[in-house]
Amino acid sequence: MHGLGAIDPGRTIDWGLTTEDYAKFRPGPPSSFYEKLKVLGVGLPNQSLLDLGTGTGVLAREFSKLGVKKVFGTDLSEVQVKMAAELAEKEGLRAEFQQASAEMQPFDDKEFDVVTANQCWLYFDKSKVIPFDRDSWRGRIRACRGVGAALSADEVTRFDQEHDQLLQEKVEDKFTVLHRIDAHILEPLD
Repeated sequence: MHGLGAIDPGRTIDWGLTTEDYAKFRPGPPSSFYEKLKVLGVGLPNQSLLDLGTGTGVLAREFSKLGVKKVFGTDLSEVQVKMAAELAEKEGLRAEFQQASAEMQPFDDKEFDVVTANQCWLYFDKSKVIPFDRDSWRGRIRACRGVGAALSADEVTRFDQEHDQLLQEKVEDKFTVLHRIDAHILEPLD
């Protein structure tokens, strides 16, 4: 995914060990991040939202501030979850937090309208979190802005048929897809 090989080979990563600094010095994405997500239909007031790998609840707390109806965050680190809950309570926010791995959530599949994960995908077991089969991947690609949202119905059908043929030639029926990591470029304030 990032060309660096195994993540921290030979080391155990415990974000709970840096929770105080994490809460103080990792403020999270800028407001433009949430504005862009809102345009894409993520973080709307009528939604229920789950933030995986929430850490100290940066995204979950911000979504609560923005008026999302139901906000829940989970993280593997019990210490981070405790800090997230303390910060939310201190800020008077309606957000709940629970310790859980991304792969083993304590919720029903359809309990949330939106699931977010920010700067944590590299720690997830991708085969459990983002598996696809040929049909679900074709559907995912048809739902992209450059396909289903931009092409005519005939063009989408033609594309989908060619895509199906390519997948049959190149991949097994079930496979995983590494996802790209997006970043914001911040400019200094004058």
